[in-house]
Amino acid sequence: MNYLSMSGVIIALGSALCFLMVILSRPFSILKFTWSVFSLAVAFWGFGLFKAYSSTDHASALFWLRFLNLSAISIPTFFVHFVFLFSKSSKKKEFISYYVIAFIIIILALLFPSLFIPKVSPKAEFLYYPKPGILYYFFFPFFSFLAGRGLYLLYKFYRSSSAIVAVQSKYILFGTMIGFLGGATTFFYVFNIPIYPFGVSLVVIYVVAVTYAITRHSLMDIRVAITTAGIFLVVYSVALGIPFILYNKGYYFIALCSAILFATPAPFIYGYFRKQAEDKILREERERQAVITRVSTTFADILNADDIIRSVVDIIGKTFRPMAAVFYLFDGEAYLRKEVYGQSHGYPEALPADHPLVLFLKKHGTRYLDEFRQGVVKCEDEQKTALLVKALSSVPAAAAVPFRRAGSMPGLLLLGEKAGRVYSDRDLEVLNDVAINGAMAIVNAQNYEQERKSFEEKMHDRRLKEIGLLGSAVAHQMANRLNRITAELWIAQDLLDENALQNNSRDELVSKIRECFRNYPLIIRDALSSRSIADALKRSSKKGAEPRVVRLRDLIQGGRALAEVKHPGVKIEFLEDYGEDIQLWVNDAVIQDVFANAFDNSLDAIRARRKSGEQVAGYMGRIIVRAEVRSDRVWIELEDNGIGIRPENMEKVFIPLFTTKGTENGTGLGLYAMQNLVKGQGGEIALTSEYGQWTKVCLQLPGVSSCC
Repeated sequence: MNYLSMSGVIIALGSALCFLMVILSRPFSILKFTWSVFSLAVAFWGFGLFKAYSSTDHASALFWLRFLNLSAISIPTFFVHFVFLFSKSSKKKEFISYYVIAFIIIILALLFPSLFIPKVSPKAEFLYYPKPGILYYFFFPFFSFLAGRGLYLLYKFYRSSSAIVAVQSKYILFGTMIGFLGGATTFFYVFNIPIYPFGVSLVVIYVVAVTYAITRHSLMDIRVAITTAGIFLVVYSVALGIPFILYNKGYYFIALCSAILFATPAPFIYGYFRKQAEDKILREERERQAVITRVSTTFADILNADDIIRSVVDIIGKTFRPMAAVFYLFDGEAYLRKEVYGQSHGYPEALPADHPLVLFLKKHGTRYLDEFRQGVVKCEDEQKTALLVKALSSVPAAAAVPFRRAGSMPGLLLLGEKAGRVYSDRDLEVLNDVAINGAMAIVNAQNYEQERKSFEEKMHDRRLKEIGLLGSAVAHQMANRLNRITAELWIAQDLLDENALQNNSRDELVSKIRECFRNYPLIIRDALSSRSIADALKRSSKKGAEPRVVRLRDLIQGGRALAEVKHPGVKIEFLEDYGEDIQLWVNDAVIQDVFANAFDNSLDAIRARRKSGEQVAGYMGRIIVRAEVRSDRVWIELEDNGIGIRPENMEKVFIPLFTTKGTENGTGLGLYAMQNLVKGQGGEIALTSEYGQWTKVCLQLPGVSSCC
């Protein structure tokens, strides 16, 4: 078996496989049908090549050489027809005329075969090679003209195309150029030009590369297609060539065994080397894609939807480098443009929920949109296709990535064209993975935000209720303080009346004035305490305030005042160990509630210890507040020497609705609520205790430097 006969086997099998790939691909079209017939013509030509150059007698060789040349004339004819269809040319009469001329040449060759190829003779290593007749000199120029005409039209279309069609045109142009130049090397010996037909094997690259282009729409690099075709050629040359050589030499049984032996692993070997080649050629791109996939899994750690969207657009923009990346977020009625990378010109500010593109993406997922603009891919019916194509005229995106989760679509990412390339299948898979992770993170962040707002609303309502419950106690204590102040003022007025001022001596007046001011510290204390309670109540009634700079001492004093109103008559030591200048960056109403609840719990614990008999002789309730600044955080410790918490309850203290006190006690917030309030301010809370001895509440809250 010589080079040409072996090449014929590879070309015939490769082209036949491509014929089946196109025939079985969906959706089918006249374009694909034309290419499938073209592939079949190449397969016949390859089979004729094998038979002609493996023949051992003159008559058989002459027959198959005439057969393969007649097959050859149909190859450029179908190719030109394919180019006209691919480029959507309206010159129907032109390619019809080519069919007519080809048909005439074939009929004349069949009627007068001696005018086409009269005889065969040996050339170089080949026993039989055709000698051209008169008709052959019409066949060869026509073949050359059709091949050149098709390549020229394809080149023009490639120069005027964009996006996916430009890439497909490039595949077809390079593939057909290689194939026609390679196949044309068989003509040299026909005209006695001593150039070996080395390029014949390139024909299979031609067919495979172009078939790949028209059956796959999200394409990879042209290098991948050519490399894939080369690997196919090498693997199947060995897998099929060796059995044919053995068969040609008469070793029929050994040829059959070797065919089974080589043909079985050939697809796996081809697949392995093809994957290795793709990984090597596209290694850098695959590495970038892997990074994106890994990063997208961290979106769930972000609790703000805007931050998630910003991260998505930024990483995709920097990795894929599209002309634009525009994210739309659903607000309940429409998709509003939220974040932009690159040029956003032409992208609408909003997409209605019933926009054809939105409806299509909800159903079909991530898609390459230029497929629809160019008519390469269509929807399930013509009406939907028309609506989608019309909608895309106002949306310049090349690809669309819907962020879908559990039947909903909270967001939508539109991407412009990649610089010099289109989005590959692998690109779309990666983008889809990002969308899945991103959609879940956005929904979780939105739920978290909604829960946070709902929680704050509930806490505000509970604060107002708590203020109402405190009203009577506050009124009673305020009345007592005002009564003491009023009584002291009446005493002063009686002592220092007009007669006293006129008739008393200096010593008597000094004595009366001292009597008036004897209770002055108590009056000052009552006034300051009343003011502290009033400030605390005012601060607690605030709703939804933003973080601001506030003194730690003010919040502690306010929280203490509110707690002591609920516990009149409880004598304790209140010790403070922190600087006057410590400031926080928090919502002061929220954190004051945290302190009020903590002090309320401490006073309850001190009361409980007094009643339990656990206290030592001379027991005095005590609350100690310690604080210090560490970097941009303020660490606060609230310690009491109350009854403490039993060990079996320590793991339950932050569980909602869990309490060791009766429902009539406490502020109603609970440690669970305290935990949520503190975390909502960007802080942390922890609790330790030894039953019968003490309890410590440890807080970390943002300091003033956190706001800068």
